[in-house]
Amino acid sequence: MHNINDPRPQPATKTIPADVRSHIQKLERRLDSLVLVNAAMWELIRDNTNLNDENIIERMNDIDLRDGKLDGRLPKTIRPCPSCGKPMRPGIQQCQFCSSYAPLDSPFDGCL
Repeated sequence: MHNINDPRPQPATKTIPADVRSHIQKLERRLDSLVLVNAAMWELIRDNTNLNDENIIERMNDIDLRDGKLDGRLPKTIRPCPSCGKPMRPGIQQCQFCSSYAPLDSPFDGCL
């Protein structure tokens, strides 16, 4: 059994296929880029407004708690199809039941 306090690297239990490893590396680069863009935008906003780090942390927590859980994740909301009323998954614009299209409620809905 691995002791989590042991700093020595542990042997991998499975080998990750090269294509999966490559995909993970691409996702990590995209994530790094998004974090950099967000940091730059926040610094521009902070430096050119009366907002500060406390304001953004408070807003992040407010948004995070919309689903009742402070878990560091953007809440995913299921909305009803405007045509048939059946549930539509987050980020999906076409109902899987009646094929009607519904506009996204937020520009971030397509990211979920």
